[in-house]
Amino acid sequence: MGTSVTLTGSNLTGTSGVSFNGTAATTFAVVNATTVTATVPTGATTGNVTLTTPNGTSSGVAFTVNPPTNNALAFDGVGAYVHVSTALPATSLFTLEGWVNPTSLNNGFNVLLNGDNFPTGTVHCQFLNNGQLRFTISGMTDMDSPFTVPLGRWSHVAVVYSATSQTLQFYLNGTLTGGTLSYPGGIAVASQTYSLGAWLSGSPQRFFTGRYDEVRVYSAALTAANIQADMFSTNASVPGSQVAYYNFDQGTAGGNNAGFTSLPDQTSNGHTGTLTNFALTGTTSNWVRSFPTITGISPTSGKSGTGVTVTGTNLTDATSFAFNGTAVTPFTTPGSDLTAVLTAPQYVTTGPVSLASATLTAYTGPVFTLVNDLVVTTTQSIPADSYSSLTVQSGGNGTLAGDVMVSGPIVVNSGGRLADGCNLFTGSGSFTLNAGGTLDICRPRGILSGPGTALGNIGAVRVLGARTYSSDASYSYSGGQSQDTGDGLPGQVRNFLVATSTDLSLTNPLAVTQVLTLSGAGNLTTGGKALTLLSSSAGTALVVNSGTGVINGATTAQRYIDGSLNAGLGYRHFGAPVSGATVASLGTATSGFTPVLTPAYNTSATPGTTTPFPNVFAYDETRLATTTNNLSAFDKGFVVPAATTTTLANGQGYAVNIAAGQTVSFTGTAFTGDLTKSLSRGTDANAGWALLANPYPAPLDYSLVANADRSNLDAAVYVVQSSGQYMGSYRSYVNGIGGNPVLPTAQGFFVRVSAGQTSGSLTFHNAQRLTAVNATAFQRTTADLRPQVQLDLAGNGLADAFTAYAQDGATAGFDTRYDAVKLPNSTGLNLASATATDNLAIDGRPAFTAGLVLPLAVGVPAAGTYSLSATTMANLPAGLAGFLTDAQTGQTTQLSPGTSYRFSVTAAQATSLLTGRFSLRFGPQTALATVPVLTAELVSVYPNPAHGSFAVLVPGVAQATSVQAELLNTLGQAVRRQSAALPAAGTTLTVETANLAAGVYTLRLTAGATVLAKRVVIQ
Repeated sequence: MGTSVTLTGSNLTGTSGVSFNGTAATTFAVVNATTVTATVPTGATTGNVTLTTPNGTSSGVAFTVNPPTNNALAFDGVGAYVHVSTALPATSLFTLEGWVNPTSLNNGFNVLLNGDNFPTGTVHCQFLNNGQLRFTISGMTDMDSPFTVPLGRWSHVAVVYSATSQTLQFYLNGTLTGGTLSYPGGIAVASQTYSLGAWLSGSPQRFFTGRYDEVRVYSAALTAANIQADMFSTNASVPGSQVAYYNFDQGTAGGNNAGFTSLPDQTSNGHTGTLTNFALTGTTSNWVRSFPTITGISPTSGKSGTGVTVTGTNLTDATSFAFNGTAVTPFTTPGSDLTAVLTAPQYVTTGPVSLASATLTAYTGPVFTLVNDLVVTTTQSIPADSYSSLTVQSGGNGTLAGDVMVSGPIVVNSGGRLADGCNLFTGSGSFTLNAGGTLDICRPRGILSGPGTALGNIGAVRVLGARTYSSDASYSYSGGQSQDTGDGLPGQVRNFLVATSTDLSLTNPLAVTQVLTLSGAGNLTTGGKALTLLSSSAGTALVVNSGTGVINGATTAQRYIDGSLNAGLGYRHFGAPVSGATVASLGTATSGFTPVLTPAYNTSATPGTTTPFPNVFAYDETRLATTTNNLSAFDKGFVVPAATTTTLANGQGYAVNIAAGQTVSFTGTAFTGDLTKSLSRGTDANAGWALLANPYPAPLDYSLVANADRSNLDAAVYVVQSSGQYMGSYRSYVNGIGGNPVLPTAQGFFVRVSAGQTSGSLTFHNAQRLTAVNATAFQRTTADLRPQVQLDLAGNGLADAFTAYAQDGATAGFDTRYDAVKLPNSTGLNLASATATDNLAIDGRPAFTAGLVLPLAVGVPAAGTYSLSATTMANLPAGLAGFLTDAQTGQTTQLSPGTSYRFSVTAAQATSLLTGRFSLRFGPQTALATVPVLTAELVSVYPNPAHGSFAVLVPGVAQATSVQAELLNTLGQAVRRQSAALPAAGTTLTVETANLAAGVYTLRLTAGATVLAKRVVIQ
């Protein structure tokens, strides 16, 4: 090979001969005692060296001559070709690929590979005069590629044939071009010898002009991925099917190559080629420099517009570089054969690098990526630039300052917000808005699902990758010109904000699960597309009208019926949150509820016997004075609407007997703005009640209803809570007392014109509405320091509450601003304070002082055991305590949070309210730890009468560390006896009475020197 090899060792001075693998070196010279130089003979590239010296023969020294690499073979187009005398195997699957750089059309033919003979099944491929790659099997139709291979530059070409599927594919630079073509006939490729660069069996003979490199033949139909893998690798993509592989790296580029006359097959299949008619000197018909190669690209910074280092071979030939087809400016001439420092153009983040050299027009190297990952965690502006990825984390709030190009994923995570700033998201990347994230759109066409040609292609998100928009994310539109939501907006969203200055139009139907906000001057125009405010057990969507914009078009507002207190049929109080809905709207319930309207109910003397019994009622307080029937005074006000076409007036309430777990839909114009409901009070003592409803598609906070909004009305509001088909209780709220003041969407409620007034009114304002889902508002923004006591009456699976509180300005009588009267519960279980004129569910007093007594009115539905419990005991003056007294048993129980008193009611007692038996009184707090002796007032026994067991509350007694309890029958015999430690704070004993005969017993307590007896009745 003419390559000088240096041999090192010892005692080499007398060396008389050198041979490589048994072939004498053509020339050798003894340099000194340790060094010999020799020229490796032709064909010797690896093996053993044998030395002849005066002292004998030495052999076995392994050597390897590394041939020059990255070369190609230049064909002169006159007569040079490579012949392979070992036949290719017959195959039904065939792939030929390689790098070609044709420099001339050569009279229309530029042959790559051709069989030596023309029997049926012979394969040959050639370039035609139009530059197309031709594939031919003798006896079948010629097929030409749909692309033209350019002259004077390197291109990678491949042809894939399958006799099995009778198809043909052409590839240019790793890309399938023209799709899969039908190639009927299905003839397998015949076994034959062949030539590279020549067609010798025709007349005239045809030859290839140009450069040829990296040629592979497969007995397989390669895929696009296989071909792309082969383009820049010396490893076979399908090793077991590679028949022949020629890398053309054997000769010395431009040198004296007389000894390099063979083209080795890099596989083990022995398809070695013989170079024929090559000059083997110079570059016309000889081994030549192959194209420059790029082996790696490493950005020296993470952003575009900065230095990028390209590494490879033969780079000194490069005259220009391009990233993704965009020329590099500036371009620094490589300082060595291995590296070039470039500057990436703006927005180019990923793709192939192309270079041009003095010997070729362009070569495309491996893919590069400029890493510029942006993670947004705070509020920030996002500069116009190219990014490899863009991620907005929870708490992040990013706004584009200009167009951005992103090659990788754009991701908005839960709690993050990304705004387009009226700019574009472009690039080859993807876009993902995850659940809980927010996307703000300013572009006129909103969000597009694809390129958006039909919509003008001016949507904000124009990335080429997949676009994913979560149905549980929030979407905001903030443009300054007319906008469309875009066909990419999901049909369901979590929150939807219209912050535009002009109208926003729905492209497709839209459903909102939480909040729809109109904060700007622009309207939301439905254009006939369905707009739905969803409601479910998870919550009900609401509308916030904080700007001047409104919803133009129909809105469907849903109301889910919660079944936590009553899962079956029961009266629910409804009102329409939209204008234009009718009674028929109630029939939209998901389980098929049908309104039953029987007008005969309104005039019947016994309305309860009306059949079919109606299930929809309005309320008219004037009926109390004009209607004669057997109903209670309050119930006379219920009236059946005339027809299902009757409009559900905004702000008007309706009682509907409907099952829980259903969703009712009201469709019409979403109500917003002020609404005043005019009310009256007739002459009947129970008159003045009005069944109203929240008129808005949003919760209303009744604590925000000012006194000026309630002309001549009591301040209290009453909300029914269903507990059975015809049973329910009223939740009262007044002056910050009574629990939650929120009236959900479509919730009905009662108010009352004050006594002494003939008319009144209630005015609704947008400012009374809530603006957040599940928000709970309180009248007082600071801690409520008013003294409060809440008692709960429970039994028979039912419960009711009464609250007393202290308020400056309140009186002992009914106060319209501070008290709530007791609306009798249809369950029969009722608890209230009894005043001279009214029973009160909420009783405001000027102060809690020692000696204050609040008589209680207790109603129960049937005989049985019930309990009165202290749920709240808050802010009582120092030293003051609350006590519950049962006049029937003589028991007085000091109250503390959680204290419960059990009592029994007979069937006769249950027929009417119990008044005079129970009272809530206030007095000095008992200092239990300093009681010198036990007294009857200090010991509580409950329930008494007892059934099954009773509890004994014993205070701490001075000088006593334990207490003994004995239960004696009428004969003085102890039927129960137990003892317990008695700490200073006192203790509670539980005495079991099971299996004891009913009757009167004596409870004897002994604590230290004190003995106390109390009477106990066991039922």
